[in-house]
Amino acid sequence: MPEILGGTDFLLALEAFALVAVIIRLLVSGLFRIYPFFFWYLVTQGVQMAIPLFLSNTSTRYLYVYLITEGIITCLYALVILELYSLVLKGHAGIASAAKRYVRRGLAFAILLSVLILQAERVPSLLRDRFFIVERTMVSSILFFVLAITAFLVYYPVRLNRNTIYYSIGYSIYFTSKAIILFILNTGRSWYAPLETVLLIVVTGCLLFWALFLSRKGEERGGVIGHRWAPADETRLLQQLEAINQSLIHARKEIPTNSR
Repeated sequence: MPEILGGTDFLLALEAFALVAVIIRLLVSGLFRIYPFFFWYLVTQGVQMAIPLFLSNTSTRYLYVYLITEGIITCLYALVILELYSLVLKGHAGIASAAKRYVRRGLAFAILLSVLILQAERVPSLLRDRFFIVERTMVSSILFFVLAITAFLVYYPVRLNRNTIYYSIGYSIYFTSKAIILFILNTGRSWYAPLETVLLIVVTGCLLFWALFLSRKGEERGGVIGHRWAPADETRLLQQLEAINQSLIHARKEIPTNSR
């Protein structure tokens, strides 16, 4: 991937600067303890961006190191989503438990599907191409869950602390941009050039947004995203959400009894 972006050195440098700024912000504020998977994702992304400083991007060693870090990053994508679901649904244990269960099953299905794709199609001769087939399937599933949590936040007026709001909405935009970059590079590089600058600006903008607005005070201040345009519906929607939550808790409690 780095060699494709050679013509955008300034934006890449700005992205690296913004990435380091977010990592420092999380460390100084102590938020890395509250959002550990998000923090380690950013650190691993920073390590990957630094690889060309030490290894030639035409060497075999570079390829292996890049694929290892990309594999770790893909796993962290999944862990960040589970972290997001836990934070957003913190006050709704029944929905949170069901959501995380579906996320795990969805990711397991994505892994199985990618293996079946490798078996059904002609297996690429290059390790890199085989890796990208698996990664593309995983990222597609993760993107679905990213969009699902975003839709949930937009529809339901759930009160969250400011940091969780910034984290959730920022990550939805950030990950979607990253996924688009990955899909275009893996399916047709000719489509990348017109979107290259725009996507990098969006990714860098998200990083700068986090660096500026994530703070310790953001854990104390609350806010609402969903249905702000229709405040009259807020009570009804919250009651509906709580009813769903209670029914899921009740169903979960009944499972051990019914299985005896």
